[in-house]
Amino acid sequence: MDADRRGSRHRRDGTGGARAAILEAAGIASAAFHAFDANPDTRMVEAGRAVAADARIDSIVALGGGSSLDCAKGINFVLTNGGTMRDYWGHGKASRPLLPSIGDSDDRRHRQRGAVLRDHLRRARRT
Repeated sequence: MDADRRGSRHRRDGTGGARAAILEAAGIASAAFHAFDANPDTRMVEAGRAVAADARIDSIVALGGGSSLDCAKGINFVLTNGGTMRDYWGHGKASRPLLPSIGDSDDRRHRQRGAVLRDHLRRARRT
């Protein structure tokens, strides 16, 4: 699954379609998810999980800044471990292995294990 947010540089410059074409030429099917914004929340993660489940993905590629990577990490958690993001607030809560994922960010701060997501019900940011 290819995740980059609405209005991101990758969407504006057309590289999203180029990435899909490269994967297709290599015989790799892909599904794109763009329905999230800066500071993704638990609803956006659930929407991405639904897309990923329908596409029966086996890996995740997240391109862009921290929002893309955070949303992809959340999608990975709920897709592989079930439940909702609220079940995983904190550290070490996943009981099953996550899917392989690749993140592309030019900011080293985003190359970490945790994710910052908003809980849309409590209107709070969680890590």
